[in-house]
Amino acid sequence: MNRYDIDLDLTNRNSLSVLLKHIKKNSTVLEFGPANGRLTRYLKNELGCSVYAVEIDEEAASHLGQYCEVLVVGDIESYAWMERFKDIKFDTIVFADVLEHLYSPDKVLIASKEFLKEDGNILVSLPNIAHNAIVMELLRDKFTYSKTGLLDNTHIRFFTNSSFLELAKRCGLHCSYESGIYARADETEFGYAYENFEMGHSLEQREFGEVYQFVYELKKNPLDERVSEFGDMYKREKILGIAKLYVDVGEGFSEENSIEIKNPQTKESLEFDVSGFRGIKNLRFDPFDKTVSVKADAILATFEDKTTQKIEPHNNNSCYVNLDVEYFVTDDSHYLYTIDEEMQGGIEKIVIGCEYKLTGKEVCNEVVRLFSLESKTSNEAIRLLSLELSEMKNSRGWKFILFVRKLKRFFNA
Repeated sequence: MNRYDIDLDLTNRNSLSVLLKHIKKNSTVLEFGPANGRLTRYLKNELGCSVYAVEIDEEAASHLGQYCEVLVVGDIESYAWMERFKDIKFDTIVFADVLEHLYSPDKVLIASKEFLKEDGNILVSLPNIAHNAIVMELLRDKFTYSKTGLLDNTHIRFFTNSSFLELAKRCGLHCSYESGIYARADETEFGYAYENFEMGHSLEQREFGEVYQFVYELKKNPLDERVSEFGDMYKREKILGIAKLYVDVGEGFSEENSIEIKNPQTKESLEFDVSGFRGIKNLRFDPFDKTVSVKADAILATFEDKTTQKIEPHNNNSCYVNLDVEYFVTDDSHYLYTIDEEMQGGIEKIVIGCEYKLTGKEVCNEVVRLFSLESKTSNEAIRLLSLELSEMKNSRGWKFILFVRKLKRFFNA
């Protein structure tokens, strides 16, 4: 079995799901290194594309022919594909985790550019050698190769964001879009935790330190501007955390009866499969395991007969609300729901739309700002509130919530 035999996952944000957003239906595509053909099949069967491919692995290539107009089996850097495709111009050329396996990726990019339509695009994904997990490896005097991952033992070239953009520029290509797929150091194959390193906090603040893969769209002609997701996307994915749904079937809430979703802020909605629970009496939804502000919808319960019903929370422990955004100044944020008796028997799925806004100190700063605008609070009161927020410890979370609520009632009186 090929080491890259992985199914195409379109339910979560990953490099291929991001690349696919830049491929038009019924287009002509040249795919380098398709491996088991997970992307190739989707392009052919779902998007109606005419796919041409180059694959070095003969075993993998044996499964690809039915999805390709032409399949060249061989080394990309032998350039036999140039003769086979000499009369074709492509809408899109794809290098999905391929360039790092080549001796001269610049020469391949220059060669492939000649086969691109004037308004076409080249799509690239590649690993980030400057990921914090690699930095931690070096701090431990290690550089451990493996079969897959950031230090795949078939990687020949290594890239950072700036080094790849410089390479693309030398090849006469212009970046029209850039993004990244994020993973904390402890979520990678290395498993390092920040708290185990003296400089862990500083590493955690690095702009691209948790980008596992970079994703780019390149064009032949200069552009007025580049679309970059290393802004809002970076802020959303940098605050990696966990959302949990606790299910009470009459014994109270417990970790044993909970379901978690990692990195909930990267998903459009959160789906929890509760079909294994019967007689659900209460639910507790914890949107994040860090200080956070969110805009959460009522939960949508789906029943065995496929009917649905909204269930509104009866309580939460937010300290402030503004324009339906709840501000939780605690690492233990939660919403509580009571399930009516007639609904307790057959809930199959719980879906929650939860829009994540701010985390950490940004939540505290926003609460201070909103109080100053809404309550016309004196400068001294704002200073004290800001100080209370900035010095707050997790153990004082509930005390602070009570303080803020009292303060709000006082100024609104």
